[in-house]
Amino acid sequence: VLSSSVTAKNIDVPQFSKGIYICTLTKKGKSIYTQKIIIK
Repeated sequence: VLSSSVTAKNIDVPQFSKGIYICTLTKKGKSIYTQKIIIK
């Protein structure tokens, strides 16, 4: 996993669903992992 902080420029195609952001991070054209961010 990435040790650096996740920023908007690191997020590829963010999807908003019921207050939860499904952020698929990509590197070199390959998906690394999916992070769920709960929006309060």
